[in-house]
Amino acid sequence: MVTDNTTHAQNTFSSGLSGPELLLLSLKTCLSLTSKLLPLSACLIALLGLAKYMPYLVPQAYMDKASLVSMFAVLATIPLYGILFTVINAHLNQAALPNLQTLIISSFQRLLSFGGCLISSMLLPLIIYVLYFAALFASAEYLPNVPPTVLFFAPSLMVGLILLSLISKLFAFVLVYTERLDAQPALQTSEIIVKGHFWRTFLYTLFCFCVILFIFKIPSLISYYFPGSANIPLNILNSLVLILLWLTMPWIACLWVCHKGDLFSRYQHKTNQSQQQSLAQ
Repeated sequence: MVTDNTTHAQNTFSSGLSGPELLLLSLKTCLSLTSKLLPLSACLIALLGLAKYMPYLVPQAYMDKASLVSMFAVLATIPLYGILFTVINAHLNQAALPNLQTLIISSFQRLLSFGGCLISSMLLPLIIYVLYFAALFASAEYLPNVPPTVLFFAPSLMVGLILLSLISKLFAFVLVYTERLDAQPALQTSEIIVKGHFWRTFLYTLFCFCVILFIFKIPSLISYYFPGSANIPLNILNSLVLILLWLTMPWIACLWVCHKGDLFSRYQHKTNQSQQQSLAQ
């Protein structure tokens, strides 16, 4: 049985929002929660920066310990994402928000369920990844004259197929925090609410992916389209990327939680209609 702890949210989403309405709602939600979301986003950026640059900041003799710190920094971002989702969901439902200590403890407690979702949803992407490299090796061995265009678009095709295979399961990573579901119920609920709205969800996912990719590509785009910017220190461009990510990630989290609420509302509206039709018959 699919349930959503949303009383106020049902009125917010009604029987479903259009694309522009959903984007506007996510932006309003993000602006309303600026004082709560931006500090969390800053912590996320700091942890991701630590994970990326820690191995370059220590002597070679401490490389193993630096790699270990980087791994724990990445793992620490997962509870932070959980806190982001919980704060946004509570705001949409006009529910009372626990204190920070309770939020942190609760988010760490959900790590096992998050890991279960990750493991369960990775089987098909892993198969696609293995088949992709098997095809590359086979083409190099038996088809040495493969057109460059095919080789150029092959990675994009692989990423697209992996993304398509994950669409129906993506909301499980939100549900383990907002609805406190275990891994298997979260995956099943995600598949149920996405059913019938697969391509809509895919477009939102692709949009978020493109926004993040564009931000990461900003230094390359500036150097390509503005040759005179070669004198700008790389640190300044990287800082610009970090600032944009700091401002953008809360909005993307809001969009994702709002879309989850919208899908729940659509599912419940459809279920209610079916029940009414059954009673009328």
